[in-house]
Amino acid sequence: MLDRIFKALVKLIIKPNGVIAPQGTNAHIYSGYGTPEGLITAQIGSIYLRTDGGVLTSFYVKESGDGNTGWVAK
Repeated sequence: MLDRIFKALVKLIIKPNGVIAPQGTNAHIYSGYGTPEGLITAQIGSIYLRTDGGVLTSFYVKESGDGNTGWVAK
């Protein structure tokens, strides 16, 4: 089991700005304060962890659009 976890972690790239990028995909993992809608430009499939969120406003998924819109709280 640890071998599978380690292999998965090896495929992650941490960019200088702190964004986590799974290797071989355009989707990224972001975090920060406030909603990503209108602020974070990302590819569909990206996720955003809101550090100041509450119920249904702490986890966002980029579901549509090419720019900084299309983020949906989950």
